[in-house]
Amino acid sequence: GAVPVTDEPVEGTLNLGAGKVRSKSMAKAREEAQARVAAVRQAAAEAQMLGEFIRLVDYMTVSCCYLLTVSTAERFLELLHNPRGKSGLWITTVEFGEAEMDFSPPLPHFIQSVHSMLEAMIASIHAVPRLLYMRPFKPYFLSGRVEGPDVAKLVRRDETFTRCCAQIDEVIIEDFDRATHYAQQFEEYRVMHVFGEHWNFDAYAAMQFAASFKDTVTNFKRDMAQLNKWYRDLDRMKMFGFERNLHIDSKTLKNTLLPVTQRALDRCRTLLLQVARDRCQSSLGEYQSKMRDLGEQPRSLRDFADHCEVVNAVR
Repeated sequence: GAVPVTDEPVEGTLNLGAGKVRSKSMAKAREEAQARVAAVRQAAAEAQMLGEFIRLVDYMTVSCCYLLTVSTAERFLELLHNPRGKSGLWITTVEFGEAEMDFSPPLPHFIQSVHSMLEAMIASIHAVPRLLYMRPFKPYFLSGRVEGPDVAKLVRRDETFTRCCAQIDEVIIEDFDRATHYAQQFEEYRVMHVFGEHWNFDAYAAMQFAASFKDTVTNFKRDMAQLNKWYRDLDRMKMFGFERNLHIDSKTLKNTLLPVTQRALDRCRTLLLQVARDRCQSSLGEYQSKMRDLGEQPRSLRDFADHCEVVNAVR
């Protein structure tokens, strides 16, 4: 019978068409060749643009670091103007100066710390690795030497950044002016500070031993009443206060004054007991001496006259 015409190979027959490659048209081959040439040309053009692309990415990095630093300074200034909480951003301790109230740390310390923080921000962005200066990318710059913008100089010369730095200083100075006004209430306690610095207990004790009984009692009564008043005044002394960004600590000041009054009170009590004991012993000795003199009975008229003199002296 006849063999059916089909594309499938028939079992037992030889497939003469296997491995045959169909030929392309000349137009198709020309089109593919032109596409390959265009791709090579495009790749070469893009390779020449790699240097500019790397520069663009580097400039974008510089721009982001620059904008981040300036915006951070603006945000910090805004935070100083409008603190979120009432606990204060910084803490300083009030203390007695030579003529007025001082603070520890003082104003220059805070100004310097903020300047150091801002400089640290600039140093951080300046230390960011730059694509322009990386060794693997040097072959893509045909001009040889590559130069790019200095982000640190850009930030330092920026008007917004400079203005923020100046206004930050003004805010801190204003806060310390407020704190100075607040600290004036502690001037009433300066007398305790001066007393603790200059009081000489040995000289005070010598004066009490040398004074008369009446003067000693008066001095002790007056001085101990004053020390007790100081002690009570310290009980109502404020422990802390707030002036916008400053937490003003006065607890440390109070803790330095309390030992002054307490120690003086303790020493005055001890001195009072000692003076009282010495005067009692002196009075007892004098009393016993008088009793011995009065106890002697005159045995003659002359002795009686002497005894009368002793009695008059005792009176």
